Amino acid sequence: MIPSSKRLYEENVSGISEIQLAEKYKTTRAVIHGRIYRYKEKHNLLNEDVEEAIQTTVEIQENTATATIRGSESHVKTLDELIEACEIDTDIWEIYKWLANKWDMTNKYGERYQNWQVKAQMVRLKPINVFPELQPVHIDIKSIPRKEIRTDKPYRVMTIGDPHFGYDKDLDGNLIPYHNEEVLSTALRIFEDGDFDCLVWAGDIIDCNEWSDKFIRMPEFVKTTQPALNEAAQWIARFIAVNPEADFIALEGNHDYRIEKYVINALSQAYQLKPGDSPESEPVMGISNLLGLKRMGVEYKEEHVIGSTKFVHGGIARKGGGSTAKATLENTITSVVFAHVHRRELVTETKIGERNKRTEVFSMCPGCACHTDGRLPGSDYSDNWQNGIGVLEFLNEKCISHQVVMITNEGDASFSGKVY
Repeated sequence: MIPSSKRLYEENVSGISEIQLAEKYKTTRAVIHGRIYRYKEKHNLLNEDVEEAIQTTVEIQENTATATIRGSESHVKTLDELIEACEIDTDIWEIYKWLANKWDMTNKYGERYQNWQVKAQMVRLKPINVFPELQPVHIDIKSIPRKEIRTDKPYRVMTIGDPHFGYDKDLDGNLIPYHNEEVLSTALRIFEDGDFDCLVWAGDIIDCNEWSDKFIRMPEFVKTTQPALNEAAQWIARFIAVNPEADFIALEGNHDYRIEKYVINALSQAYQLKPGDSPESEPVMGISNLLGLKRMGVEYKEEHVIGSTKFVHGGIARKGGGSTAKATLENTITSVVFAHVHRRELVTETKIGERNKRTEVFSMCPGCACHTDGRLPGSDYSDNWQNGIGVLEFLNEKCISHQVVMITNEGDASFSGKVY
């Protein structure tokens, strides 16, 4: 977590660079610089004269060119003024893109002023020939060196998010599941066939509809918690049975927390109660204990980290495909695998970190394992939800492969050359 701007400023003054602070708090230098600058500005600590003289540059690269004017006292603020100031011949050049920016600055006397930049990108109306005469090229395919195939076995991880084990009841008392058994069955077969080393249940394992304070507790919810717990425990056990040597992780989701939250609000005396003969055991009313996770060898926690990749349930939700994955990457240089939004998303970015090092990061949500037809409390048939799982591979804790595997509502999928 990034500390206060005051704390960042004090650490910076003590000799810790902005790059070191960015590495320490797992963010970018731009974020650290911005917070320190705003703190200095607020407390009149800016002591450098940053007013800029007018700078005019015209760079020509064969068939393209860029003209820029920048400075605090520049009278050039429009495209026509830029063309005149830079003496751009519009019979030779066509301007296809331009922009004008301004930003506020403060000098050492505390005086505010504006910096301006006007920039235009151009292309020649009549391009000049910049290509050399082409000559035939002979390529000896046999002489091309081939990279040696390594035999290292990667650490393969499957992640399943948002199964929402739970039920409604119809008028005859029949249970109508929230979890999609077809999707779970396909995920189980892939896990059995795919030589996986780890399975991460990415939260909202139980819907906990009977325990919600967000929606009206409908009569259809009554006495559905026990069958939901039974069903979830059986499915978790099935995955363990087909690959007992794998690592099994379960992450806490906001729906899983509903029971504990209800106990805190309505029966605080029962919060964190443990058996008298086993004070080191899990709380009786915790999801991990109710599902028997520890007894099955499943580790229950808030997040799971492999190298520089973090697995979480997630708490961010943005409207529109890909928007949550993009928002998750803001202010971090850690890759993130999340759930929560029930949507297949994958975004990758390259960020510049310490010592100008390029770092590739990604953020992905593999979709959900529940029904997407609006039957879950609070959902709608038109919701932008999709089913799927995530598959990642690590070599020496470095992620070398990440993919979202689509699974249809009917359980159809393709993975590693097989159709399920």
